[in-house]
Amino acid sequence: MGAAPTGWRRPALLGLPRLAWLAALALLAMQVVYALVVPAYRNPDEHNHVDLALRLRHDNRYPDYDEARLSQQVVVSLVITARWTGIGPDFGRAEVENAVPRAARPTLGELGSPAPGVDRNQVANHPFLFYLLTGKGLAVVSSLWPGADGWHYDQTLVVLRLLGAALVVPVPLLAFAAARRLGAPPAVCLAAALVPLANPQLVRQGASVNNDSLLILLAAALTLLLARVWTGDRSLATAAKVGVVLGLALLTKGF
Repeated sequence: MGAAPTGWRRPALLGLPRLAWLAALALLAMQVVYALVVPAYRNPDEHNHVDLALRLRHDNRYPDYDEARLSQQVVVSLVITARWTGIGPDFGRAEVENAVPRAARPTLGELGSPAPGVDRNQVANHPFLFYLLTGKGLAVVSSLWPGADGWHYDQTLVVLRLLGAALVVPVPLLAFAAARRLGAPPAVCLAAALVPLANPQLVRQGASVNNDSLLILLAAALTLLLARVWTGDRSLATAAKVGVVLGLALLTKGF
């Protein structure tokens, strides 16, 4: 990451000062609040992204774009959340009084079959990497959490949201490190770490089930690597890292 500019205090962890880590923790806190308070499927195409993550939770086969169909579980959950009109998702206003009581909300297993139904899932035009990571991540969390089989469907959605939020948490740290590598003064480096907190859309996307979460992380990591190249690092190791990160980004949103 390059030598720290003169005037930095002793770093707290991994060569980064405490303020940079506080920025990352603040971003995490903002995303957790968003993930918990925003009703199910209020984010763009969230039900489609959830469907693909659930598909890859236990299955490693990613569907071709033209054959991707929503599972019965996701369609019924859309009906319960009053988001389904019969011809597609309804993006109308969510009313608290219309919410299904917590005790009456079913589990995913109670919603029906996880097999594909008849309604098309168009976001399968994206590559598979985000859905593989979140699907398998959900499987790991479920195996470690007692009683996970009894989670209501919206609780499973929150877990998927938090997995996506975790991917975005390092962005302030990577922004700080990139600014420092480029020779920016301490105040500018700290400002770079704080910029993600001031971007409502970044917080929203990070705290929803959306492949933008992984792309944002990889783009931030690529920015740091290219800052190293810009400042004279021509090593084979750095070139390989650039290639790997760029390849992962293409497997996230390359189509």
